[in-house]
Amino acid sequence: MSHQIMPLFPTLVSLVTYEQAADFNPRAKARIEEIERTGVGARNAEGQWQYGPKLHEDPAFHGFTEFILRTVGERFSALHYESSPMAITGVWANVNQPGYSHRIHAHSNNFISGVYYVTAPEKAGGIVFHDPRKQHQVLLPTVTKPTEMNSTMTRLPSVEGQAILFPSWLEHYTERNEADVPRISIAFNLMLVGNFGSPETFAAGYVAQP
Repeated sequence: MSHQIMPLFPTLVSLVTYEQAADFNPRAKARIEEIERTGVGARNAEGQWQYGPKLHEDPAFHGFTEFILRTVGERFSALHYESSPMAITGVWANVNQPGYSHRIHAHSNNFISGVYYVTAPEKAGGIVFHDPRKQHQVLLPTVTKPTEMNSTMTRLPSVEGQAILFPSWLEHYTERNEADVPRISIAFNLMLVGNFGSPETFAAGYVAQP
């Protein structure tokens, strides 16, 4: 008997290559390393450093900021959403030394989040997204072949020059960096601003421009 399997209510993740990556990445790497040497930022562990959330205000990242806003606008268009103003609520740098990962988390109080890889050497590790439907894991038959239809988590590799956009509520973690050099990424959050949604269905919203 033939079964037509329908992937209803998918969780949508975007993969976008930054066309200016070859020029931007070396400059971003140098600037992030320069900031780290000053001693600012947060060192969550001996091998993990973060700095932000206003990295987008640094002149070295202005062109990248425009890429983020344009990419989110293109995502709205691809999903047939009405164009809506978006505001960047935070951009920060992450440096994971060899042997270090980042714990599972979500990006609260935002609409769209993303990560961009400035450096992603071989064995640097990827990002792992967890199935948001917790009840889906109550009963799990034995899997004979992992697929997108039966997995409770999905791994995407880190790729230099590529941005990954995802709903801010989607839980994820970054894998342990098994390379011999640091993995450097830039993470970002955005929120809808102004009027959005549908007043006719009592689902309208408003967020003031920051």
